[in-house]
Amino acid sequence: MPVYTQYMERYEVYFTIEVWNEGKDQCGFATRRLHVPFQPHTNMRIKFRLGEFCFTHVVWDMTAQVFEATAQVVAGWDDEKFLDVNYFIDEFRRDEWNIIHPRPRQWPHD
Repeated sequence: MPVYTQYMERYEVYFTIEVWNEGKDQCGFATRRLHVPFQPHTNMRIKFRLGEFCFTHVVWDMTAQVFEATAQVVAGWDDEKFLDVNYFIDEFRRDEWNIIHPRPRQWPHD
């Protein structure tokens, strides 16, 4: 497994994580600008502290020189909290992500 070093190329990504409830009728968002050692692409999955996430939409913004990547929670490490919107939003807030609180929305991915 490659070891990340300061000399590896880094990509700037504006992440938007969609967090849906079990009924898929409420959604909250967590956003953050990060530097990552990989180029994101649609259907790519990443794992970090809260769980596993899948990129559903990736765009390269040529003007801002940043990737805009939207991802959804696909697996949570705490099975009891997997579809608990407020749990994920609270955890993202604790990790200093920008938060948009859950609100009624229509599931767009059918």
